[in-house]
Order: sequence, then structure tokens, then C-alpha cells
Amino acid sequence: MQHPTPVLALLAEADHARLAPGEQRLFVVIDLEAGDAPVERERPALVTVLAVDVSGSMRGEPLDQVVRSVERIMGLLEAGDQLGVVAFSTGATEVAPVAELDAGHRRAVTARVARMKADDRTNIEAGLRLARSSLPPRRGGERRCVVLLSDGEPNVGASTPGDLAALSRETRPEAVVSTLGYGTRHDDSVLSAIAEGGGGTYRFVPDPTVCQLELAQAVGAQGDVAVESIELHLRPKPGVEVLSVLGSQAPRYGAEGLVLRVPDMLARGRRIFAVELRAKLDEARVRGDLLEVSLQYCHAGETSRREAAATASVDIGSSPAESPRVRGKVLLLRADGARAEARALAERGQFEAAAAMLRGLIREMDALGAGELAEGSPLLEAREQLLDEAMAMERKPAAETLAGFRMSTAPRSFAAGDVSASSRSRSVTAARFTSTTAGLFPEAYLRVVSGPDAGREVRLAAQNTIGRTTSADVVIPSDSVSRRHADVFALEGEFWIVDLCSTNTTRLNDRALTTKPARLRPGDRIQVGEAVLTYREVTP
Repeated sequence: MQHPTPVLALLAEADHARLAPGEQRLFVVIDLEAGDAPVERERPALVTVLAVDVSGSMRGEPLDQVVRSVERIMGLLEAGDQLGVVAFSTGATEVAPVAELDAGHRRAVTARVARMKADDRTNIEAGLRLARSSLPPRRGGERRCVVLLSDGEPNVGASTPGDLAALSRETRPEAVVSTLGYGTRHDDSVLSAIAEGGGGTYRFVPDPTVCQLELAQAVGAQGDVAVESIELHLRPKPGVEVLSVLGSQAPRYGAEGLVLRVPDMLARGRRIFAVELRAKLDEARVRGDLLEVSLQYCHAGETSRREAAATASVDIGSSPAESPRVRGKVLLLRADGARAEARALAERGQFEAAAAMLRGLIREMDALGAGELAEGSPLLEAREQLLDEAMAMERKPAAETLAGFRMSTAPRSFAAGDVSASSRSRSVTAARFTSTTAGLFPEAYLRVVSGPDAGREVRLAAQNTIGRTTSADVVIPSDSVSRRHADVFALEGEFWIVDLCSTNTTRLNDRALTTKPARLRPGDRIQVGEAVLTYREVTP
């Protein structure tokens, strides 16, 4: 199989071009960027286990939508793909074994999933363990994933984020683990930790209506992974000490130095880490090597290991010189940490402290200057997200409002290069799955009738995010509009709108929207901040 070169580029550079001799603290940023997948490449066969929460809280519409979503996924997967289903409540049971999706297995899965009943408690540990054990022996050319869906908090078996993340890491050699959090009553800290440990992603399903869409994207993204089984090995040079690592939750020490396990990466995907160092720079030298970085990885669906290496260095001189570009990457990573810490403060009712922390980091970003905060730049997008979150904290939201805001923004990690305000998937297969789930939707438009850019009209695609920055699909350049304000999406041939827990609530025909999607009809008026838009369809 031919691959573009390089499949995974590695860059390691210090946040200072030059430092004075003596003991210094600085950061080295490690930047990974996957190349394009070959156009002629067939995607690996997908082996998927769906682990579904069937505890009592899933009774009714939540479980009904899961059943429909499983049927939809079978329609999206191909004949060479494999699918199995596990259900868990107080214990776990195999609903359908993992098998190739021929006509017989499709009928069996449909019949067995339809008989699932919701009852009893929530044992996520049992669901994870059974999902892992149900995977068949691995063959070449496969992408294997477990997608776990839950709407509650684990109350049987392992229940802490740390314990369940450790269990998920045990599954990682066999399959990637992703999670879907159903509704606002699930424990997002647990599901996020499981996804992080399993090298997958956490997605928020605000309402049963969008379960099909979110599950399609979670499974479809696995078809476009370009690089997997990624590890970074960090070896500090003599006189250099590693103090911390930003962007990696579970670094470990091995025979080859500090080891970072990196989530699998999509084609054109990016991942950054920042290694904080304490270095004794020799005044007798002009240049000082700081850190050796070696990279090991596999092409998706393959087992042969590839390697790359880089060394980070800094010039030594009497007049220190910072690199604003690299410093901006460090601030991106600090943004993820600041958001997590601010949310923890808000959970304890310390809203002022949470907002002050976020605004402090915003000031550091502003100090880098306009060159690093150019329109559409990752740092500007991060700044705008921090601003939204600071404003949300300053409003001292109620517990349920805070939970919805936290869950809706949690999947957006700046360390993973996920800076776009748009909800559209960057994955080709996931986008195709989304388009199929959207159905034959009508030609439709949003027209701005008042506010910034009044008179402008935007044709709607299958997914459209309304927001104030240029990476949104429908841009409303106003401070009264959140960076990610609302989503308009097609599902089974109809357009819907949902608020994204915006700072200023979205209104439809003067009625405030929540995280429950509302069906759009011709002539509907949508208010986002100070702007008003109308929805229209073109009659065939």
C-alpha cells in the first residue's frame, strides 16, 4: 500500500529561540501532524462493539432512539464490517455477538436489539469488560472500536473516573474506546476519562432525537483514522529535568524515557504537547540540546511499526528571545487545563474565581499581539472560547445549566487541534454517515434579517453551526453571539435547530430553546444574540 510522505510529521521546538546561561525553565512543544490519506485507499474494515446502558433511566424514548440508532448504523456499515451489541445495567449481557454484517446477522441484530428492556442499576465496568471480551481475534486491515453509551452515573462496580479510565486503557491494545453521554444526568467526568483512557472521543447527546447523528459520527470517524498505536518517547539531555507535560493525562516512565500514548489520528489531524523543563544551560556553549523525541506509530489497520525522531534545542546567549509562535501553542494547551480547573471551581460555587482564571489567561493571549491572534487562528478561536466560558461563569448558572454547558463544550480539545466552531466532522466517512442520516433534506436557507450582515443568506448543508467566529458555518460577527451558539442540522429529511448552551439563549419564534431540538418550518424566525434570521425552503 502506498502512503504519502510523511504520514506523520514530528516537530519539537522550544518556546525560546535563545536563553541566558544558567538554570532556566521553559517549554518544548511537540507537534504531530498527519498527512492526507491516499485517495485510492480503501478504508479498513470496521469492527464495532456497541455497549448500551439499559438501566432504568433509559426506559421509554431514550432506549427507543438507541434501537433506531443501531438499525441506522447497520445501514451505514458495509458487508465486510463487523458489529456486536452488549447491554449493561446491574450486570452485562451479550445481545448480539460480533459478526460480519451479512443479511442474516443484520436480521438477528435488529430482532435482538428490539427486545432490549430498561431496568435496574448502572454497571459501566461490566459493560466495558464484556465489550472487550466479545472482540474476536484481530486480523490485518481492521479498525476496532468500542462505543459505550450511558445516561447515568455508575453505581455498581468501579465508579470513579480513574478506575474506569484504567480499565479502558487495558482495552486500548484491542480496540479504541469512545463514549456517548446521553442527556444531562450522566457523569461526564467518568465518560470523558473512559474515552481518554481508550484513545477515543467523548460526545454529548443532549436529547434522544440526535442519538442517530452522534452515533453515526462516532462510528464513522473510525473509518478515517490514518495513524494508530502512536507513542512518543521523551529523553531529556544531561542537565535537563522534565517537570510536567501538558496535553497528556497519563505519561509513564519506561526503559526509553518518558512515554506518552497518543490517541489515534485522522488524516490531516493534529496533536500538540508541551513539556515543561528545567535546564542548566552551559555558558561555554553556543547551543544547548534539551530533549530527544522519538515517535513510533502504525498506519491504520496495519501492525508494522514506523519511526521518526527530533531534537529540541535552544541558543545560549546574553539576551533571551521568546518565540511567540511556540508560546501560542503552549497557551493553547494551558487553555484546556484552565477550562477544566475553572469548571471544577464552578462545581464548588466559586464562579468569580473561575471567571478570573479564564480572563487571566485571555490577557496572556492578548499580550502575544495581533500576529498570533489573526482571524481564524487556533489561538484566537481558543481565546473566544475562553471568553464565552468566563461570561458563563460570571452569570453564576444553576447546576443543570452549568452541566449542559460543560458537556456541550467538553469534546473541544485545543490539544487535538479541534479549534473550529463548526460541528461538521473532519472525517470523510463520518461526514458520509452524517449525510445519509440527514436523508433527502430540502434546499433551505437562513437569511439574516436584522443585526450584523443583514441581508446575507446562507444555504444550509447537513450540519451548520451558527457562531461569531469565522470558523462557524453561519457567521454572525457580534459580541452578543457565542462562538458556538446553535446548530441547524438535517435528520431524516427535515431541518432541526438546537441551542448549544450559548451564553445568550437561542430563540425560535420568541420561544427560548434548550438542548432539545426543535423542528424548523418555513418562515420561522431565529434570534441569536441581537441578530434575527429567517428559515426558508425552496419548493421543488
